[in-house]
Amino acid sequence: MFAQDIRTSALGRIVDSFPGHIRTVLHHGLSAPDRLTSLFPHPQPDDRTATVLRLLARVGDQSSLHLLALYRDHPVLGGTAADTIRRLNNRTTES
Repeated sequence: MFAQDIRTSALGRIVDSFPGHIRTVLHHGLSAPDRLTSLFPHPQPDDRTATVLRLLARVGDQSSLHLLALYRDHPVLGGTAADTIRRLNNRTTES
């Protein structure tokens, strides 16, 4: 998780190997943010959800957009959600 480049980290390899499964888990995390857990300390209340949003930028698809839209107006996570939506739209446009 803390590697400089997520593509070479253990987490990055898992995400790249199982994008559909990871996407399902991330979608559930956005649906139940108060139930997110972690092995790592997250000092800010929305850190776990921000991590989910950033990972969805990597493996999300069109089915992710309706969940991400719920976070666009969030006072803390809105910018991250908007960035994730942009990345997904750019990636699906390029494909």
